[in-house]
Amino acid sequence: MSNFFGGSSGSYEGELIEARQNALHELEVRAKNMGANAVIGVLCVV
Repeated sequence: MSNFFGGSSGSYEGELIEARQNALHELEVRAKNMGANAVIGVLCVV
């Protein structure tokens, strides 16, 4: 992820990584609650 001047935008990139991890964790919890033993075919688009 780069900023306006082409440098790295670490804070924004960190937030995206955290949001992805949170979404995948929530997906895992919901799948387990439904009795699933796997989640297949997740696509995260930014």
